[in-house]
Amino acid sequence: MKNGISNHTRPTPAIEVRELTHQFRQGRPVLNGLSFSIDPGAVYGLAGPNGAGKTTTLRILLGLLRPGAGTARVLGSDFRRADRVNRARVAYVAQEHEVYGGMTAGELSRFLRSLYPRWDHDYLIKLCQRFGLPTDRQLGRLSGGQRREAAIALALAARTEVLIMDEPASSLDPLARRKLLRELGEALAERGETAVLFSTHIMSDLERIAGRVGLLTGGKIALEEDLDALHAQTRRVQVILPDGGSSRDLEIDLPNRLSWKKEGNIESGLVRFPSEDAIEKLVRRTDVRAAVFPVSLEDVVVEVLETQDKETRE
Repeated sequence: MKNGISNHTRPTPAIEVRELTHQFRQGRPVLNGLSFSIDPGAVYGLAGPNGAGKTTTLRILLGLLRPGAGTARVLGSDFRRADRVNRARVAYVAQEHEVYGGMTAGELSRFLRSLYPRWDHDYLIKLCQRFGLPTDRQLGRLSGGQRREAAIALALAARTEVLIMDEPASSLDPLARRKLLRELGEALAERGETAVLFSTHIMSDLERIAGRVGLLTGGKIALEEDLDALHAQTRRVQVILPDGGSSRDLEIDLPNRLSWKKEGNIESGLVRFPSEDAIEKLVRRTDVRAAVFPVSLEDVVVEVLETQDKETRE
C-alpha cells in the first residue's frame, strides 16, 4: 500500500454482462437491462423460471445470438467476433446437448485434443471412472443420464478457463440428477481457476453446486446473493401481534424485507438480517412473540417471484 491506497484490485471478470437487452421478433423483451459478472474460479448459478431468458443469455454470451443492446463479454471478448484461440478457452454444455453417438469416449478424446490446447485425456478417463462410464462403448448406446455425464466429463477435460452449462441435469430423474450433481460438485472442486456459469430452474441443484446465485426474472437480476450469506442471514419471521397492533408499533426493526404480509394479528415474511447478531437480538426479546425459521434458496426465490408478480398486477 502506498499513500494510503491499496494495490489490491478486483480481478478482471471471466464473464461480464452489462445492461443486456434482447427481444425476439414481435414479442416482449426477454432481457431488459440484465447485468452480472463472474470472477475467475467462481461458480455462479443463474436461476429463474422457465422462459425467464437463461438460455438466451448463454447464447448471447457464446456469440450465437446478437443482443439488442448492452454488452456480453467472456474473458474480455465479445464472442461474436472471437477467434479459434479464444473459443478454445471456453467449454459449453447445452440443455439438449448430444455427444457424438458413433464414437467412444476414448475416440472422441483423440478428436477433441486437437481443438483444446489444454486437453487432459488422463483426467477424462478419471472422470469416466468416477461417473461409472465405460470408455470403450459408443456414447450413443449409453443411457440418457450417462450421455449427460459424458458431455460434462468431456467439457471438464478441456480444462478451459470458463465452463458454461445450461440446465445440465433437468431432464434426469431425481436419483440420477442427484448422482450427477454429486459427481459434478466433486469435479468442480478440482477445477482450479475455471469460472463456471450454471443455469437451471431447479433451486436444489444450485444449492449443491453454486457459490453465488442470481435470480433472473422480468429480464434482469431481481436478487443476487452469495449462498453462504443468504443461508446465514435470511430467515422467515413470524410475529404474533396484540389486537390492532403492528410490528412497527412494537419497534421491531426489520429493514430488509424480501416479502411481508399481514393476516389477522400475524405478520410474516422473509427478512435479510444485517448479521446473525441481529437475528439473536430478535429471538431474545421477551416483549415480542416472534419466531424465526431457516429458509432454503427455493423459499427465497418463490417469495421474491410471488412478491414481484403481485406488484406487477397491482
